[in-house]
Amino acid sequence: MEFSIANLQPKERASFALRALYEAAGCRKYHMGRFEEYGLYQENRSFLSSEQVITFTDLDGRLLALKPDVTLSIAKTAQPAPGETLKYYYHENVYRPSAESHTFKEISQMGLELLGEVKEPEVRQTVCLAARSLEQMGQPWVLEISHMGYLFGLFDALGVPENARPGLLEKLREKNAHELRRARLVDDTLTDIAIQDGKIAALGEISAPSRKTIELNGKVYVSAGWIDSHVHCYPNSPIYHDEPDSVGIATGVTTVIDAGSTGADDVDDFYQLTRKAATEVYALLNISRVGLIAQNELANMANIDAEAVKQAVNRYPNFIVGLKARMSSSVVGENGITPLAHAKAIQQENDDLPLMVHIGNNPPNLDEIADLLSSGDIITHCYNGKPNRILNPAGELRSSITRALQRGVRLDVGHGTASFSFEVARRAIALGILPHTISSDIYCRNRIDGPVRSLALVMSKFLAIGMTLPQVIDCVTVSAAEGLRLSRKGRLEVGFDADLTLFRLEHRPTLLVDAEKESLQADNILVPLAAIRAGKGYLTEQGSAEHAFDF
Repeated sequence: MEFSIANLQPKERASFALRALYEAAGCRKYHMGRFEEYGLYQENRSFLSSEQVITFTDLDGRLLALKPDVTLSIAKTAQPAPGETLKYYYHENVYRPSAESHTFKEISQMGLELLGEVKEPEVRQTVCLAARSLEQMGQPWVLEISHMGYLFGLFDALGVPENARPGLLEKLREKNAHELRRARLVDDTLTDIAIQDGKIAALGEISAPSRKTIELNGKVYVSAGWIDSHVHCYPNSPIYHDEPDSVGIATGVTTVIDAGSTGADDVDDFYQLTRKAATEVYALLNISRVGLIAQNELANMANIDAEAVKQAVNRYPNFIVGLKARMSSSVVGENGITPLAHAKAIQQENDDLPLMVHIGNNPPNLDEIADLLSSGDIITHCYNGKPNRILNPAGELRSSITRALQRGVRLDVGHGTASFSFEVARRAIALGILPHTISSDIYCRNRIDGPVRSLALVMSKFLAIGMTLPQVIDCVTVSAAEGLRLSRKGRLEVGFDADLTLFRLEHRPTLLVDAEKESLQADNILVPLAAIRAGKGYLTEQGSAEHAFDF
């Protein structure tokens, strides 16, 4: 039978066509054996897509490797003379780690290499060959050109000053794609995650090259970035203060929502301070214009200024994501439920922003509070152990809370120094009353002295009570984002913000303590190792101690 290219498989036909194309352009075929000395790859680890290489010792005692790459071999072998340009093409099988298993896979690779003195005509020819090569595939294509000469030429054409160029180059480098490989999700499936321009670019098995690859080997959990929906991180607050990054990035939390530390009078200062933080910071604006300058900010009704709230919301529509009203006796004084009625009116004037309501000691009574709340409103400190709690004396859920939940009111943990009880949480969860969000109510004192310490520790308490890992993670990712209308956060989906938390679930018997000084023995705790915020990685204290990742 006469040989015909038409009888070949599509990949084989493409290979023949590309070989003819490259040879017509003056490229010589480069062929290498399956093996190369391992030292070549060891010396050039940063060049490789993965440091994992199959090695063996031959009969002469040399350490060899199955080739993971062809370019390095060509660069090692080809020695162009001064002024000479060497053009090679290759069609070789290389051996790379598999994203689906703990083995390697064989990949067929075809490429062009130019070495020596490469001038403008050779560059133009190579770009044209790249475009014609893609055309041979018969599929839609995009050609990405990353030659630095084009960029420098653009800088020259635009008259970019020399002192500005290093900063621009760094910003461009940050936008290049990088990748997590074999990340373990909370359902124990494995996936690759590509990140580009601060967004999630791809999920699944990814074979495209990346600027930087972090190999997790299924040993580290990755979730959407943890969101702590109740913190106090306004450094200038006189009573509840902390630094955003101390309660955020440093503990594996990518986004924090300050819950009412500031009102209309000091939100401008707070906003400016947050611009310096690596952690993404949002604010729930206190309905009292003075914020938390004292424990009784709602005892004086003159502090509730609806117009000042509206102006602040208009100034910072992408920063203020909700309102905060603290409804406990020490806060409202003689005003009872009245501040909450004002808060609901203010809410209506501001596009029905989510309203978080703190519950504590009465008056006002919790039933009064719950009956005023509507869909999307948030009850924080929902498992507090105070008499004004969500459970009645018989240990059943108050009917007012049942009605509120049916209307779409949400429950937030807000652990804090004095607002979380194991007993109440266990009973409520046994009744099927799970939190919508798990938050810390963290600030400097309860972070350092306890009982809060970190959002991870609060999450670990709910694992110890009996919630599953996926349930706990949902409470600090997708549910937190939905409750505060953070539309591009909380999910591992293409196009969402590249905010990720990398963590382990460790078997580490630990004595956990609630706000009532009740203790609980936990078998497993969550240990955050790193946070990735808008594509940039930050190690936690534990991650740094272990040198866990090279960001």
